[in-house]
Amino acid sequence: MNLSLFEHAQIIMDAFEKVLCALQTLGRHIHTELSYYPIWVMQGEAFENNRDKVVEALTHFAPVIGLSPQETWTCPGVVAGTRKTIALVQAVDHAKDAFKEVTQSCKTISKEIPTKPVRDILANNGYGAVKLKQVYRHLHYLEYQPTRNTRLKSSVPGTDGFVL
Repeated sequence: MNLSLFEHAQIIMDAFEKVLCALQTLGRHIHTELSYYPIWVMQGEAFENNRDKVVEALTHFAPVIGLSPQETWTCPGVVAGTRKTIALVQAVDHAKDAFKEVTQSCKTISKEIPTKPVRDILANNGYGAVKLKQVYRHLHYLEYQPTRNTRLKSSVPGTDGFVL
C-alpha cells in the first residue's frame, strides 16, 4: 500500500511526538522523583551534577557543528534511578523504535536522499534540523545496582539505585 506524502507526514509527526512525550515524561521524572538521587553529566572536561543538562542531552536531536553527518553527538553521564526510571527509559526506546520503523517506510519516496522527506516533514512542522540518528539512538542503562566500586550513593535510605 502506497501512502501519499501527506499521509506519511501525519504518521511521522505522530510517531515523533510520541518520542518527545516519552522523553518529556522521563525528564519530569528525573527532575522530580529522582531529585535526591546522584546524577553526573559531562560538562567540558569534568562531570557535574546538572539535571537540566541531562534532560537537554536526552532531547538533543540537532546537528552539531564539527561532527560529520555519520557521527552522533554524545554526552557521557550517569543517572541513578528506580525501577520506574527503567520502565520510562524502556518506553522512550520503544517510541524511538516505532519512529524509526515509520521513517523507514518513507525511504521509497526519495531514492537519492532517503531521509530527506522525513527531515523536511519535521522541519516544516517546527522542529528545525533533526538528526535522525540521534532520535533513533537508544538510551543505555543497567538493570542492577552497581557495586560499591562505582561510589554511587543515594541520600534516600533503602532505595535501590540504577544507572542510565
